[in-house]
Amino acid sequence: MFFLMSSRAFFTSLIALSGYFVFQAQMPVTPEMIFRISLGGSMGVIGLFCMLSIIQVKSLQWVAIYNILGIFGTTVYLWFFEETKQESGWSGIALIITGYLLFIYFNAENTHFRLSFKNHLLLLIMTICFSSMGIVQWKNVTNDTPSLIILATQELMVFFAALFAFFFLNKERMPWGNVQLILPKAFIMSIMILLALYFSLIGSKVTNPVICSLLFLANPITTILFSALYFKEKMNPRNIVALAILCTGAFLLHLSQN
Repeated sequence: MFFLMSSRAFFTSLIALSGYFVFQAQMPVTPEMIFRISLGGSMGVIGLFCMLSIIQVKSLQWVAIYNILGIFGTTVYLWFFEETKQESGWSGIALIITGYLLFIYFNAENTHFRLSFKNHLLLLIMTICFSSMGIVQWKNVTNDTPSLIILATQELMVFFAALFAFFFLNKERMPWGNVQLILPKAFIMSIMILLALYFSLIGSKVTNPVICSLLFLANPITTILFSALYFKEKMNPRNIVALAILCTGAFLLHLSQN
């Protein structure tokens, strides 16, 4: 896993850096920019490792639930600290809280969905880190920091963190044959992730970040769907009801910003 992550991040950062010199070389890069990008990138790395720690042992649906709560937290931050304050949207907040509590209640007896305090703490740290990274990088891109430099820097941080984990935390040695199989897949993944992250940053620059984050509501929903389709995680009717309430609340919360 760590080798795949480090390979993918290396290819992504290399392509992004090459793209900068080809398309954005006229945009200056200062040490202050690198510091601010690194601040957001470090949060992303912490959140990524917390997420990986969870999905190795627990359901992907929990990651999706906390991602939706992250959207709620980001919106509240923007209300109080940025230029997006307004009085509406409390019905969306109420639905998010209701859906979350229902999901916990419905799965209280299911050991596959039951989480320990440590698991909840990891998910909370993941959510805070990802949300904070999104806000920091949004500020960076709106301050005319080259988007490809943002991508290259944060992916280099992922590369070094994953490489460290591969050499010092990985207990099994990887056969050379596995390396040859992983590298082509890592390269394809790097292109897909680069495009996703690049257009995400471009979208954050040209529109309100709250409206932009509405599109990211598709991420937790598709995570739940893919976990059910490909990993055969069962979705009972009660879970569907709870998630529908959650998604409706998140939709109303972001719709209130328009």
